[in-house]
Amino acid sequence: MLKIFRSLARSKRAMVFVDYEYWFYSYKNKYNLRPDTAAWRAELEKQFDIEDIMIFADFSSPGIGEELAKLRNITNTIIETGTATQYRKKDMTDFVMLDYIYQNVTSRNDVGTYIIFTGDGHFQSVVKYLVQKRHKKVVVYGVTDTFSKRLQGVASDIRLLPDEEELNNSYMRMIVSNLAHVETCLLYTSPSPRDYGESR
Repeated sequence: MLKIFRSLARSKRAMVFVDYEYWFYSYKNKYNLRPDTAAWRAELEKQFDIEDIMIFADFSSPGIGEELAKLRNITNTIIETGTATQYRKKDMTDFVMLDYIYQNVTSRNDVGTYIIFTGDGHFQSVVKYLVQKRHKKVVVYGVTDTFSKRLQGVASDIRLLPDEEELNNSYMRMIVSNLAHVETCLLYTSPSPRDYGESR
């Protein structure tokens, strides 16, 4: 009975690794959204005992750099992956994140679940290793329409974002923005009394 209890406790204990460049730019480019990291962490905590959330990204660009204050509210483990040369920055983030995952699994026998946020097919090998060789549960989060099918195929479970509520909020913002634009255009193109030959 004690053995079963320990096994269940281990399976609920989770380490989280987030490719924040992928999440941030996928949301921005496809949906004009910013990640709601606080809501995402709260949802994770309902299902798992989170040991740590590790965030990886090059934060040197202005847009993603503004996210740091928000990210510090959900974790103290933020890994800056920018390099002095800025050469192949995205590959550097992937490389650093993969290194941390492999190091963690060799030193933490008490963790039963790995949660990885990336849609990149480069992570297929590490996910397969965690599932097949280390017998871990691996939950992979990805952004809809940017998520490698090969990666999805080797994960224990996959989760797609944005969810319906986030999408609805995005659509509402776009509608409001477009209505404001139309109103501005109408103000500048409305005929003045002079256009009708009327005196002031």
